[in-house]
Amino acid sequence: MMQGMRQREVLYQVDFCLVMLKRSLARAGGQRTDDEAAVLHARIAELAATLDGRNAEQSLFQAQIKKTEQDLGELADTILPHSQSFLCSKYNTSRGRHVKT
Repeated sequence: MMQGMRQREVLYQVDFCLVMLKRSLARAGGQRTDDEAAVLHARIAELAATLDGRNAEQSLFQAQIKKTEQDLGELADTILPHSQSFLCSKYNTSRGRHVKT
């Protein structure tokens, strides 16, 4: 009788270890409880919303950069011809030559 109880106790321990190993294997494979899955899905939704916001900001900044570069190009096209003629006239005037521009 004592040996029968001992065998049942050992068998119970082996079964318990087997169940725990199966749970560990399932978790390693990505299986989660419903509560854990709900928390993870909420976090994913939060991060996705943050990502959407950051992507919108990036698009806005890219549009602003493009507009600024266009404005700068137009300004350079307008100013450079005038500044070159101004610099040439100053240079020639400082050397004693008067050049009409």
